[in-house]
Amino acid sequence: MCLIRLEPAYQHYVWGGKRIPEYFHRSLPAGKYAESWEVSDRSEGMSKIASGSLRGKTFSEWLKAEKEKGVGIGKSWEKFPILVKIIDSSEHLSVQVHPDEKIAERLGGEPKSEAWIALEKSTVYVGFKEGVTQDQFVKARDTKHVESLLNQVVLEKGEGIYIPAGQIHAVCAGAFLLEVQQNSNTTYRVYDWGRIGRELHWEEAMAAIHWNSAQPLKIKPNFIQADGHHRTEGFVSTPYFTIDRLEIGDRWQIKSHKKTCQILFCMQGHPIIENEKAAPGMTYLVPATAPLISIEGASQWIVINL
Repeated sequence: MCLIRLEPAYQHYVWGGKRIPEYFHRSLPAGKYAESWEVSDRSEGMSKIASGSLRGKTFSEWLKAEKEKGVGIGKSWEKFPILVKIIDSSEHLSVQVHPDEKIAERLGGEPKSEAWIALEKSTVYVGFKEGVTQDQFVKARDTKHVESLLNQVVLEKGEGIYIPAGQIHAVCAGAFLLEVQQNSNTTYRVYDWGRIGRELHWEEAMAAIHWNSAQPLKIKPNFIQADGHHRTEGFVSTPYFTIDRLEIGDRWQIKSHKKTCQILFCMQGHPIIENEKAAPGMTYLVPATAPLISIEGASQWIVINL
């Protein structure tokens, strides 16, 4: 089974911008593009197969057709466990939280932990400042000063941060991010910057927030290996996914894993991957039974493993 390229699904929320088509040179109709769901097995935004014998099929159809050959020995997911997206925010997104497994089951939602990698310099809020109490949070909500209790983090291009389920957060206006998350669309909004008309979920959020969660830290990549052709750094390791950063100097080969598939997102460069010219913003899936995948040309990739 060969490498496949994925075609994203787009979300046109009101806070979206124009950078997704412009930055990645995508030929798309005019409009706001808030999110590009690069790898998605969700009915409200399903990725499609853009290469190979199943070209034009949905990602869900590919998963059902290929089964263990595609995703790995022993894998029997009802749906693909992660969602990979690009976010372009022209406005502040709501202050929100996502539930962990226990709270999601209790409230009928889906658990979500996530990681962000900045495609351009981006500002976000992640977690409470040290010592913030529930009472302070309630008062801040009533006086509309919630952001004064949150940690503001500036991510330079290429930097990242991990947001486990239960940690409050918000994406600020101007942020441009690659997000890797559990496959979930459950969000509990607690503050929406004075906007009118969108539902808030105060009770659910208060149940979902982890009040004693660790202070957020930017991700510090860990060196894994390097030679004259490539360098690999471990970027994020979670119970749900891992993210590595792969820099290729001239050429490299990626091995498949029988127990799982891999996702490749091109960050920089215009290399040749399996005889196809790649470009920033292109997303590929390496099936569990794929042969060696050859990449030629200086480039930088995000590699996601399940």
